[in-house]
Amino acid sequence: MPTIGPDLEKRLAAFFDVYDIDGNGDIDISEFNKIEVRLEVQSSEASKMWGLGGMDADADPAGTIFYDQFRTRMIRIMHMASLSEEIFVQKINERINMIVSERKLMGLNYHYGIRCMIQKLFRAFDADNGGEIEAEEWIVATKVIADGLKELTHTEDLDMSKYHGADDSGDGNIDPDEFMEFMYSVLEPFGEKYSGDEIEEILKQLLGMVPTGSAQRMIKLPLFAAFPDVVLNRKNEWQHPNQKAKSCDGWEEITELAIDPVVMKTARDIKQMIAIKLALPYATEMSLFYRASATDPVFRLLPEEGDELRDVFKTFHKSTGVKQLWVKNFRVAPLLAGCKKVEVITDEEKIEEIQKKMSGQRAGVLDFEDLVHKKGDYPIKGTMKIGLGEQVMCEFPASNMNQKYPYRVEAYVKGDGLITGVVEERLEKTVKKGPPPDFSLRWSFVGEGKPGDAKIIVEIGWDQYEHEMECTDNPYRNETVFQFLADVQCTEEAPKPGSKSNVYWHGLIWDGNQTKASKPK
Repeated sequence: MPTIGPDLEKRLAAFFDVYDIDGNGDIDISEFNKIEVRLEVQSSEASKMWGLGGMDADADPAGTIFYDQFRTRMIRIMHMASLSEEIFVQKINERINMIVSERKLMGLNYHYGIRCMIQKLFRAFDADNGGEIEAEEWIVATKVIADGLKELTHTEDLDMSKYHGADDSGDGNIDPDEFMEFMYSVLEPFGEKYSGDEIEEILKQLLGMVPTGSAQRMIKLPLFAAFPDVVLNRKNEWQHPNQKAKSCDGWEEITELAIDPVVMKTARDIKQMIAIKLALPYATEMSLFYRASATDPVFRLLPEEGDELRDVFKTFHKSTGVKQLWVKNFRVAPLLAGCKKVEVITDEEKIEEIQKKMSGQRAGVLDFEDLVHKKGDYPIKGTMKIGLGEQVMCEFPASNMNQKYPYRVEAYVKGDGLITGVVEERLEKTVKKGPPPDFSLRWSFVGEGKPGDAKIIVEIGWDQYEHEMECTDNPYRNETVFQFLADVQCTEEAPKPGSKSNVYWHGLIWDGNQTKASKPK
């Protein structure tokens, strides 16, 4: 290769770099020509002087130009124009400035300053300089980017699923190309409001928000799962409630977490890291447990946030602390999946307003006792059709107060076809033998008359009693959270007076002549 001075060598590398649109170390001839055509409109004389129109001849069959080929052509141009290296460096700098200015006009993907800032952000997030952003580092990155963009652009609604889906290869790490593509997808909506230079400045401020010293603060925690075969072999998208339970010592280690307590301020942050490391769907919920000390056998739910979570982190640093986490009950995270939490209406005027919309027709039933206790009808199959004023009724014990382990219950609705507030009815069942039963609660999900698909998610859990139930013959010890997902097709049809609607029992159409459905049609 021809020998040239260090200044020219440095400027040729910078010259090549401004043509390298995707930053992968070579020039795509089609991208190269896009820039050259735009520059030729401004100055055809300059383009002739550079003679870059013949660069196509230097490209390989795939249309790629590498640095050695580019360097050889540039030196040839310098000699043909009888220019000294000093003058040639000046002309290269002029050309670089033209290209940088032109790339700003070609959109965010061509803006040289934005691309350089994204590359700097990648290096900042790659704390161990491993060449990839690992799951622990990615949590830091997502929080800095999401929180920083909210603060700097006053934007509230960011699509967090993009942050989870950045790992295109599915290997649990983010490489430079994946990070670049991810950042452009995140920045795209801001291109309508901000100029390229303004976005470059925003990225500079983001770079200043990246925390330092994270590697020194990391707490290493092995993660154990109750159903490792389900998690590691991806047998189901979600853990199936009928998986066989393991014994008390059946937990197995599936991965190791590295947690920075300064950055990870909520249990959701840790769950997000687990979902990324295990390649689980974005909207995944799970139950996370810890033990307060080596002598404490109780599995406790990891607090969601605040002082309670910070106190748990402190126990990990103590000599008596148990540096381990346990996970089970993988399921849909309704709020992340775009659902609205159901509100139980207590205001009498609102109750009356909803009751006026109810036609009295029952379109479907979800019965807790049959779904969970008898374990005969899970999972729910089929889609329930519901018209204007019709109802899908969900019934379950009010408090489970007569049992040793009272549960929690929550419900969620996705779609616009169902009223998201429910009217709660209390029912008392009589029994001939045994202790008095709890009241039953009945929640009715009412059709709004808007056509479209909807989903009802009911979640019932005992996960706060994990340790007590794990070592007993309690029927719910296998899965301490049950979640029922019922698909609903909403229509604008109003039932005719006196007519009977199709009754769906756990999603299947049943014989309306039976007092209690027991067989499908």
